[in-house]
This record gives sequence, structure tokens and C-alpha cells, in this order.
Amino acid sequence: VQQFESEGHVAKQPIPAPAQLVLELYRDEAATERTKSFYPDEDELLADIGAANRTVIAELYAAGCRHLQFDDRT
Repeated sequence: VQQFESEGHVAKQPIPAPAQLVLELYRDEAATERTKSFYPDEDELLADIGAANRTVIAELYAAGCRHLQFDDRT
């Protein structure tokens, strides 16, 4: 990532905030039913979202990303 930075600038990677993802998964009745068909236990869903975010953050850091922005429009 840092190879694409110019002097005095830091590359930024925005990703959806966990709350934004959860909102999308429960946006309407159809989305809620789909989500519950895969994750009947919401605690398991939230744990998986957390694990996925930890993985992505670690991989971005390993790639040289030092400016991560969580976008949340909720």
C-alpha cells in the first residue's frame, strides 16, 4: 500500500463499519429472513462479523495500510 503513497500523503482504505453491515443484513423483512436462515443465533453472526473484521484489518496492516476508515451511515 505504501508504495502508492506520495510524499506527505498516507493512503487510506475505507471499509463498512460493522454496524452498517448489520443494518444491511436486517434492512427489510426479506433481508431479515435471509439473514436468519444463515444465522438463527444473532450472537454467532456478530462474532463472525468481528472475526472477519479482525482478519481484514490484519491483512490490510500486513499489506502496509496505516490509515483505515470505518464508514458508518447508520
